[in-house]
Formats: sequence, structure tokens, C-alpha cells
Amino acid sequence: MKRKLLLAVGCSVLSFSALAQVGPDYLHHEHERGREEIGARLQRQGQHIDKAVVDGVLTTDQAIRLQEQDDAIAHRMVQLGAMHGGHLTFEDVRMLNHDLDEVAAELGASGL
Repeated sequence: MKRKLLLAVGCSVLSFSALAQVGPDYLHHEHERGREEIGARLQRQGQHIDKAVVDGVLTTDQAIRLQEQDDAIAHRMVQLGAMHGGHLTFEDVRMLNHDLDEVAAELGASGL
């Protein structure tokens, strides 16, 4: 159990390493808000997942699956930024928020 918990926490650290690839100089100032919004949601959601494991609401396997979904969203954010000249479009932010909403709904269905 302790090993799986460490693995789950390690996965959340990996998801934020993908966010670190996008520096503040990489994006235009007017489009940073979308990236910051998505990054903040990913961070909060990762904290909720970690807390759910500690509280016994989620198993470590469930937490790993949710964290992998968050990792995929973070990776997609980096890819979309690269595709659109270094910024996220309104549609990109809408799509990423939708994906985060789906993961949050799964987390909420777990009793959090």
C-alpha cells in the first residue's frame, strides 16, 4: 500500500514536469491566462487525488488511473501550445477544461 501511494504521488510530480516545459517566455502574455488556468486546475486536481488516497476514498490503482488522465491533459496542453505558435486558443482552453471536468466528475463519483 505504501509503495502504491508513493507511486501515485510520483505520478503527480511527473505531470507537473510536463507543465515545466512551457515557460513564461514561451507564450504571448495575452494567452498566458488559459495556460495558467489549466495548470492551476491540474495542480488542484492532483492534490485532491492525493488527499483521496490518504483518506481512503480512492485506491491507489484508481488514483494512478486518474493521475494518468491528468498527465495526458498536461501533455496535450504542451502540444497544443506548440501547434498554435506558443499559446492556447480559446478552443484549446475550452477542450482542456472539458477534459478536466470529466476527470473531476470521476473523482467526485468516488465520494470526494
